[in-house]
Amino acid sequence: MKSIRIHEHGAPEVIRVDDAPEPETGVDDVTVRVKATSVNHLDLFVRRGIPGIPTKFPRILGSDAAGVVERVGANVKSVSPGDRVVLDCNLWCGECESCLRGSQSCCVSYGVRGESCDGTNAELVSLHQRFIRKLADGTDFVTAASAALVGQTAWRMLIERAKLLACEDVLIIGAGAGVGTMCIQIARMLGARVFATSRDAKKLDKCAELGADFLIDTSKVTLHKEIKKLTGGRGVDVVVDYIGKATLGSSIRSVRSEGRIVTCGGTSGYDPVLELNHIFYRQISIIGSTMAGRNAFNDMMTAVERGKIAPVIDRVMKPEEMRDAHQLLEDSKITGKIAISWE
Repeated sequence: MKSIRIHEHGAPEVIRVDDAPEPETGVDDVTVRVKATSVNHLDLFVRRGIPGIPTKFPRILGSDAAGVVERVGANVKSVSPGDRVVLDCNLWCGECESCLRGSQSCCVSYGVRGESCDGTNAELVSLHQRFIRKLADGTDFVTAASAALVGQTAWRMLIERAKLLACEDVLIIGAGAGVGTMCIQIARMLGARVFATSRDAKKLDKCAELGADFLIDTSKVTLHKEIKKLTGGRGVDVVVDYIGKATLGSSIRSVRSEGRIVTCGGTSGYDPVLELNHIFYRQISIIGSTMAGRNAFNDMMTAVERGKIAPVIDRVMKPEEMRDAHQLLEDSKITGKIAISWE
């Protein structure tokens, strides 16, 4: 079968369109014919190599996917061949304390498809039935695949971890990214007031279309000073910051006393300089968040299916264009997501 694989770490040039063996279907497994996938920053990290996380080569890239059930194992009752489905890219045991309380992304053996094992950029993918969700007929494969990872990440950050309220202000750093554009929509759905930042005018225009109340071009102003001006010196209640090293200092200065900063990553680096006096004196909470549990994934996909939120798709590309897709994402030349059509 056709697949997108790497045989070594490196630049986008290491990506190959490969002929890989078809996956087997275990008794509890569902084999899906992939119709669409999407590209995430995680794919870039895996391609480059993540310190401390070994990669078994060759590795099929990709975490998101949607498609049609091809075949099922003997124990599978939840779906049948021909069903339209979306894949949950989380890997969890279902038996540990975290899984039993519904926090599957805190599982003791947690992993992500495409990082911990082969991913979804292939014509066929097999996975345990617990990672399959039926897809409503009105939701197309490209939308479902593009929403899966970024949608659940944004949902858990704002709803479950930061516990954002309708009366609050939220600042989204780098809001034109896949997670950021979903955060804007979720925050607006909750009724919060949204402050969106970017250094790109086109991305800020999209943030405005999505409902952001304030647009901040961080190439022209000092972020925390602008936030204080816009909020009458108060600061925002919640900051979403997945940029990390380059922005966390500004995030700390932009949040109000007893405010919350929630982070799911650090695309600019994981080792920011923290001024602890700001954190303890103003009693700021810095909250980590990773992906989401199954309930949050289901709720987020239901919101997508009902048209409450939707992934922003910059363009749809072919599997053979994956190198270009990685380069575009690496260069921050897209707004939202790149989808890959396998149809």
